[in-house]
This record gives sequence, structure tokens and C-alpha cells, in this order.
Amino acid sequence: MFPKALRIEKKLDTPGITFDKDMLLFDINGRSFPEHSGVFFAPVLQWLKDYKATKPTNVTELRLRFEYLNTSSSKLLLEILHIFADIEKQSGTHLTVKWYYPGKDESIFAAGQEFEEISGLRFRYVRSK
Repeated sequence: MFPKALRIEKKLDTPGITFDKDMLLFDINGRSFPEHSGVFFAPVLQWLKDYKATKPTNVTELRLRFEYLNTSSSKLLLEILHIFADIEKQSGTHLTVKWYYPGKDESIFAAGQEFEEISGLRFRYVRSK
């Protein structure tokens, strides 16, 4: 049995992460440029794989609110998105991905569009202040 929730506190170089299967809350927010992205995201990927193994059937919302994302974090975010896409296909659940982007930062908006295209998931874009 895996933990019902995963919480990682937001720091200067790492995003805050809250994944809670009971509340159907999946949120990543902040800046992501850890020195060792693979080490930072390893427990996140493992938690998601364990969550996927439970064959969830609820409607799910993934909120992504990045201020900055480096290349290695982008690759791991894509892995996260692929796991969510697998969950959606395996269980027939509907996944809503909300991609928040700072109003004046078109690069974050464009990154969201790229992730949407590559992952095959549908994104809803929300301009934040």
C-alpha cells in the first residue's frame, strides 16, 4: 500500500508538489531547476506509478503552475504527463490539465503548448497575475 498523499515543500529551486488521491488533488507549482532533477522527481514518479497501479476511476485534475522549468525538469515533467495519459487511457477517466502561466511570460505559455502536443493530453490555459 502506498501513501495516500505526496507532499513536497516548495523551495527556491524546486516546485511544491501536492498529490492527494483521496482529494483528487494533483498540483505542481513554482520554479524547477534542481541540481539533480532525477533525484528530486524520483519519488514523484514512483508515487504516480503506484497510483496508476490502483486503477483510479475518478475524474482527475492536474494543475501545473511553473514560473521556470529547466531542460532536465521538462523531460521529467513529460514522464509525469505520460503516466497521467496512461491512467486516462487505462481507466477511461477524464483528465483535465490546467496550465497556469504568468500573463507576461509567453515562454511558459509556449512550453505548455509543446507539452500538450507531445503528451497528447488536452490542456486548459489559465493566465495568472
